[in-house]
Amino acid sequence: MLSTTTPHIGKRPYALLGRLLLRHSPELAQELLAAALLEAKPVASDYSLIPTYFTTFCTLHGLDPKAYIGPLRKSKLVDVRRLFIAVILRLYYPQALAHTTELVTMPPGLTKAISELFRQGKNGVSRTIHEVILAPWDSTYGSLEERADQIVHQILSHDSTQA
Repeated sequence: MLSTTTPHIGKRPYALLGRLLLRHSPELAQELLAAALLEAKPVASDYSLIPTYFTTFCTLHGLDPKAYIGPLRKSKLVDVRRLFIAVILRLYYPQALAHTTELVTMPPGLTKAISELFRQGKNGVSRTIHEVILAPWDSTYGSLEERADQIVHQILSHDSTQA
């Protein structure tokens, strides 16, 4: 049995497992795929609100937004940026954190909107998004999804009281 603690063995055994499952139990394979690819509804769709969400995020955490704009060298700043990107994914593409990067196709314009906010190239933002998506599988990040969900709730609550 393959476990999540198994050393990286590549994609071939998983592809074989998928083919065997599809051949021997197609109903179960479809059911598992449907559950894995469940499309959660995005909370937000207007990318022009991302800077507002970032300002609220920084306000709630007592952070200076200017410290996170442009190239970052300190890991603590990068970790905060990653957490905010996880929040943005939960708002605009909620199923992203539930999948591996192979199953994620970013909505058009989202990477560009994030890169404009942070004044960072799209390739750097794409790499950070990739790291954030992999983070739930990485023990160093703990419960990134739960933290992102809590912050989304805080941001939405804060913004609704400000309106």
